[in-house]
Amino acid sequence: MQKYELKQSSKSPSIVLDPNKGEMFLGGRSIPDNALDLFGPMLDWASQYVENPQKTTKIVFNFEYYNTASSKSILEFLLIMNELQKKNCDVKVFWHYKEDDDDMYEEGEVYSDIVNIPFEFISMPSVPL
Repeated sequence: MQKYELKQSSKSPSIVLDPNKGEMFLGGRSIPDNALDLFGPMLDWASQYVENPQKTTKIVFNFEYYNTASSKSILEFLLIMNELQKKNCDVKVFWHYKEDDDDMYEEGEVYSDIVNIPFEFISMPSVPL
């Protein structure tokens, strides 16, 4: 299985999915014109990964903003990763958010309530403009 990478742009997030290390990173801004075009390959990759995962999987989210369509794809990704629990794999989500961004923190809490994956919430200092 190949490593999946998407470089960050003004409308799309940075995505790095490494099957050999069991490490996944999604972050930046996500406001694509078509979320399915952007996230479809990532979701396909995730489905393949679940078939032959590492014993330990680390998922890091570090979004500054994402739109509703992106939110649905993020949830779908987490629901696929939730299948790892059924395979007795150790999986954990690290949800980064700016200390003054209550909305992003609450988004992580919502995802945490939906899936059966442990979340660690990591507050990061906001950088003044």
